[in-house]
Amino acid sequence: MTLFVQEFIEFTCKLVVERSALPSRTSVKEQEYYCHCYVRADGLSGVVVSDAEYQQRVAFSMLTKVLDDFAVKVPASQWVCGYCWVYTIIGENRNMQIIDVSDSIHDTN
Repeated sequence: MTLFVQEFIEFTCKLVVERSALPSRTSVKEQEYYCHCYVRADGLSGVVVSDAEYQQRVAFSMLTKVLDDFAVKVPASQWVCGYCWVYTIIGENRNMQIIDVSDSIHDTN
């Protein structure tokens, strides 16, 4: 993944999370990709970036499981920001990459 693509994904995901209500599930189309965003009532959030062929239901099911697992393993007091992982599913081969953005995105509150 190029630096430009990674920065685009991080910026778009951060923007979608910031504009989402607590709790909510939102899907937004950005260029040829979809950002499926799940914000839990406790503020923990996750985003799946996918092409149009990836099913919304599958994206939200994965996000629910990932965020639940994360919340069990990491206490809320250690969360760096409102979202910590960005899952990207790009391209026809459906390779999934996990990008940990918790070190590069800082809580501005």
